[in-house]
Amino acid sequence: MELAETKNINTQLFFDLYDGVLAHAEFDPIDERIKRSYELIKNLDAPDIKNEDWKYTPIRKYLSLFDFQPHISEIPTCEPKFSNQNLVTIQNGHITSIELTKETAGKIEILPLIEGIGKYPELVEKYFYKTIHHSDDYFAHINQSFCLNGLFIYVHDHCIVDEPVYIQQDCFNENETFHQTHNLVLVGRDASMNLIKKELCTGDGGKVFHNLLTDAVILDNGKFSFSRLQNECKDTYQITHFYANLLPHAKLNVNNITVGGAFARNNYWVELNGVESNAKLRGLSLLNEKQHADSWVKILHNSPYCESDQLFKSIVDDEATSVFSGRIYVAKHAQKTNAYQSNKNIVLTDTANSYSKPQLEIYADDVKCSHGSTSGQLNEDELFYLRARGIKEQEARKLLLYAFASNLVEQLDDEHFKNEVKGLIDSKFNNA
Repeated sequence: MELAETKNINTQLFFDLYDGVLAHAEFDPIDERIKRSYELIKNLDAPDIKNEDWKYTPIRKYLSLFDFQPHISEIPTCEPKFSNQNLVTIQNGHITSIELTKETAGKIEILPLIEGIGKYPELVEKYFYKTIHHSDDYFAHINQSFCLNGLFIYVHDHCIVDEPVYIQQDCFNENETFHQTHNLVLVGRDASMNLIKKELCTGDGGKVFHNLLTDAVILDNGKFSFSRLQNECKDTYQITHFYANLLPHAKLNVNNITVGGAFARNNYWVELNGVESNAKLRGLSLLNEKQHADSWVKILHNSPYCESDQLFKSIVDDEATSVFSGRIYVAKHAQKTNAYQSNKNIVLTDTANSYSKPQLEIYADDVKCSHGSTSGQLNEDELFYLRARGIKEQEARKLLLYAFASNLVEQLDDEHFKNEVKGLIDSKFNNA
């Protein structure tokens, strides 16, 4: 049955619920920016397939599956506790625990979003809620206008957080729900951290729509590594936004693994605003049945001597669909830029689809930039070679699929996380 398209989310529902909460909250550093987002929403509709950035993703049809009834009881509070691990848990969009080792707690602060904004208004005013206003993304502004849940993560200057910080986001609902989180991450000067986020689902409940946003700022010579696993239930629909602002000599490393869920749209907007800053983005989508995963990337080289490297891969089986749209922008004064972009896809059936749109927009004349895209099936010669050496066909196919994904998986820093991803690749395509 063809679904009727939904033009937009009824934002009045949000205002009806949030008015009472906002009246008791102190938002001084961000009040005006929230209002600007709302003004933009009033003049925007949810995108349709006529929008070039959503050409292969019918988001309005996904929206039509939901009767959006957001629910907020109160602004969440959660006191950090000492533990033998660094773990933040989020249940149904609400922070339920923050645990840090004593060593880590001396270097980093992890607070509920509103507490962090209240404690560090000058940092929020100076660094955050800026990049998003360069974008007309409907869902990003929905998040900024109405989201009170999320984390404020601050790595203090000159602090090296040696142990990874884990975020486990879990979801279980008996009825369909709409969740949002809004995270602010500030990595100080000469500081570094490794953040690993797992998005899971412990039970089959109603349909869930997530609209998640992370806004990261990496100060001079800071390093931020962010690895993420999307492995939620079959009735989960998700749009995520990752914004990053890199100052001089900053380094960003992002790894995103998409395995579960019905639909995932991952947006990346990365600005290289400081000389010799460096961004590396990696994405791997493992899709089957009727899953749909869409990666949209924009990297802006706004300073000279910067480097960016994108590598996105997908394995698409059954009637699944993968989409990649990536743009590298190089400003006129961003000389000596090195920028690379690659998208590679394996399509396992005639009913699976893969769409790719790599793009370059270059205004400087002393740069090294390249982009490319390939899509195809498993190499029959390689398959024959393995079978000729006594390896069964199903095992041979799994070996080739893992070899295709391996240069992304092997770059994951955390061994436990890496082994978990390896296991998911093995189980996802047992019958490939």
